[in-house]
Amino acid sequence: MGTKPRLTAVGSGEAPPPAKRTMSTISFPYADLAEVEKAVAHIAGSGGRCLAEQLSVWLGHSTLNSGAYRNKVAAAKMFAVLEGRRRSLLLTELGRRLADPQGVRQARVEAFLAVPLYRHIFETYRGKRLPGAMGVELEMLRQGVSRTQVKAARQVFGRSAEKAGFFESGKSNLLLPKGTVLPDTDGPALLPAAAGRYPKVIEGILEQAPWSGEWNEQAFDRWSELLVSAARMHFNLPAGEPRP
Repeated sequence: MGTKPRLTAVGSGEAPPPAKRTMSTISFPYADLAEVEKAVAHIAGSGGRCLAEQLSVWLGHSTLNSGAYRNKVAAAKMFAVLEGRRRSLLLTELGRRLADPQGVRQARVEAFLAVPLYRHIFETYRGKRLPGAMGVELEMLRQGVSRTQVKAARQVFGRSAEKAGFFESGKSNLLLPKGTVLPDTDGPALLPAAAGRYPKVIEGILEQAPWSGEWNEQAFDRWSELLVSAARMHFNLPAGEPRP
């Protein structure tokens, strides 16, 4: 005799099905600037260019299909220090300066700010205190980083900012390092900084945001779910409607 399908009652205490993984709508590095510098150093030692399989081995990966290896190459391109030509990898002009001890300090600043998301956060909090880990994650969420990836994105951002010297005066401010200049960039426009007024339903929730960074992840998740629900309400988007 066949068994009937087992139903799970709402509120029964049983674990719900795992949430679907959402994709970010903005690119960001999965490898930090320090990891990218290691790759740059290897390529510089090979005359500024190499084959992809050479770099893979030099970085300690056994195959070109390694996810970690691909993340490092993608990050190097995002930091604007590497370009690929078929299976050949070539340092950019910025990459060559990153490998030069005489110019590395300025090159790190330019590489960090070459990432549109990082440049946006820098410009948003120029002359202000950083809002803490949760506040940085909130800004990343607003720019299109998914909830499932935002913690990793924020951690890589922090390590890269430290490597580039932006935290030399302390981690409460994102400051241009001494002796460096701000490069001009024409990167893609991101959402404006949180300086304007929001719809009231959203503004009320934003006032409860964990700007101090003192909330734990569970509390932050509950708050961010409330923010998403308010946004759906404002834009008349039914709950659970799939994205296009």
